[in-house]
Amino acid sequence: MGQYIKIETKRLLHTLPGFLSSLLSTVLLALLILFLAGDFLPEVLEVKPFRIGLCVEGSDMMSDYVKNYVQQMESTEDLVEFQEMERGEIEKALQEELTACILIPERTAQSIMDGTNIPIQVFMGAGVDNAERYLQKRLLTLLTECGAVMIDVPQAETLLLYEMQVEDPQELGMTLDLFHFGLVTDRENWFEKEMLNAFGSAGLKEYYLAAGLSLVLLFWGLGCGSFFREQGNLPLLLERRRIPLFFQQGVKQALFIGLYLAPVLLLAAAANVGGGRIPALLSTADMGKMMFLLLLCSAMLALQCSFFFQLAPTAAGGIVCNGIWALTGFFGAGGVLPSVFLPKTVTGVCGSLPAGICMELLLQMVTGKGNAGGKTAGIILLWCLLFGLGGQLVFYRKQWSKKRK
Repeated sequence: MGQYIKIETKRLLHTLPGFLSSLLSTVLLALLILFLAGDFLPEVLEVKPFRIGLCVEGSDMMSDYVKNYVQQMESTEDLVEFQEMERGEIEKALQEELTACILIPERTAQSIMDGTNIPIQVFMGAGVDNAERYLQKRLLTLLTECGAVMIDVPQAETLLLYEMQVEDPQELGMTLDLFHFGLVTDRENWFEKEMLNAFGSAGLKEYYLAAGLSLVLLFWGLGCGSFFREQGNLPLLLERRRIPLFFQQGVKQALFIGLYLAPVLLLAAAANVGGGRIPALLSTADMGKMMFLLLLCSAMLALQCSFFFQLAPTAAGGIVCNGIWALTGFFGAGGVLPSVFLPKTVTGVCGSLPAGICMELLLQMVTGKGNAGGKTAGIILLWCLLFGLGGQLVFYRKQWSKKRK
C-alpha cells in the first residue's frame, strides 16, 4: 500500500503543468474582477439625489420659515434636491423629471399646534418604469408614513393632556408642542448615525480581496483533472492485490486535499509577512479557530472538485461541472455584485453552498470581524461527508460496471 501511495503522489505531481496554467488563469480572472470592481462599482453604487418639488402656500412668516427649514435639513442634503414651484406646475413636473412633490398648505404649522391638522400632500411621480425611480418612490412612501407617525403620536399625547388639564390647557398644550418640536430640531443629540454600505462591515477593497481569494481557492485544482482520469482495469487489478477500492479512492482524495492545503499555508505566510493585513489570522484568540475553519474549507473544496472530476466522463467535463457549480455559488453569494442587491432567496441558498461559505469565511478573516463557529464547521463537515462519500460511490460504481462486463 505504501508503494501505491508513492505512485499516486507522483501522478499528482505530473499534473503540475496543467495546475500552474489553470492557476494563472484564475489569478488573472480574480485580478480582472478586482480591477472592474474598483473602476465601475463606485459609480454604479453612487446614490443620486432625488429631485422633489416643494410648494409652500402662503406668504406669511411661518410659511417662509417652513420652506427654509425643509430646504436646509442637514439629514437630507445629500439625498434630496428640492425644487420650488407653484401649485399649477406640479402635475407637469411629475410627468417629466420629478420623483415626487410636497404641497404644504397655508397655516400647516399652526394647524398642527391647534389640532385642526391640515394635511400635507405628497404627490408621487408617474415614471416608475425603471428600477431607480421605483426604488425612489418606495423609499419616499416609507419616509412619508414614518413622518406621519412621528407627528401623530405626539399630537395625540398633547390633545389627551388638553382634556385632562382643567386650568389653562392652551399654555400646557403650547409647552408640549414646543417640547416635541424640540425633539425633532435637536434630534442629533437623541440618535446616533450609522453609516451603511453595500459591503457590510468591509470596505470595497477588503470585500473584493476576499472575493478574489475565494475564486482562487474554488478553482485551485481545476488543472489537475487528469489525476482522476480512467485507468482501465488497473483499479480492479490492484483490488486483487489486496488494495481495496475505497482505499484507492481515499488516497486520491487525501492527496488532493493536501494540494488544497497549500494555499492555506501561503495565506498564513502572506498574513505574517504582510504586517497583519489579515487580522483574524494574526489574532491570538482567533488564530486556532480561523485556521481550523480554513483547513476544513480547503478540504471541502478539494472533495468537491474531486467529486465532479469523478462524476464527469472526461477531465474537460469535470472542469465544466466544477466551473458551473462554483460560479453559481460565487455569484449568488455576492462574489461580483454585493448580496444586498440580490434576492434574499438566492443569497440564502448560495450562502450555504461551498462557494458562499468560503466567501464569507475569507471576508471575516480579511476584516478581522469573524464570528464563524460551530455552525459553520458543522455545515462544512456535512459538505465534506457528502462529496467524500459521493466520490467513493461514483468510483465504486464505475469499477462495479467493469466487473459485470
